[in-house]
Amino acid sequence: MSFNLIESVKEILSGDMTNRMAGILGESPANVQQAIQGIIPAILTGLMLKTDSGDVQDTLNLATAAARIDIPFNLNSLAGGTVNSKGMDFLKNIFGEKTSVLSDAIAGYAGISSQSSSSLLSTAAPAALGVLGNHILNSNMNASGLRSFLNSQKKKVLNVLPTGIFLNGIMGIDDLSGIAEK
Repeated sequence: MSFNLIESVKEILSGDMTNRMAGILGESPANVQQAIQGIIPAILTGLMLKTDSGDVQDTLNLATAAARIDIPFNLNSLAGGTVNSKGMDFLKNIFGEKTSVLSDAIAGYAGISSQSSSSLLSTAAPAALGVLGNHILNSNMNASGLRSFLNSQKKKVLNVLPTGIFLNGIMGIDDLSGIAEK
């Protein structure tokens, strides 16, 4: 059976974890679940776009670094809507100055505060990168292999990317219709 990146990340950020995050952030579990459903494919789409733009080695290094430091899911860091600084560093590496725009888009999509959205993004980014990094390390993948792997995952990721998240401009693309062909 082939590795499914989106499902592997979803497994980490599902059910009980989502309910605990909702309780810590003071948000409804349904809204946090909706946010996570948008956050995971948004982060993975950002990684794919970063790779497509020629930053394959940087993406590989970022993911393997996340896997090697075995980032724990310290849910206490979510208390009061605080942001995981390492997670925010990962997000800024992927999205640059558009990180706050993405956070606002997720907040609007899921009906949560921007502060909660930022906190969830900074928790999900290390999780997504860690899952990808572990797959890279377990497969002994190089930059070329990473590019091929991410290309094989595009349709799966884009199929679950919610239309309610305004990605046009946030991720530096004008039209999602052409991304699957890249």
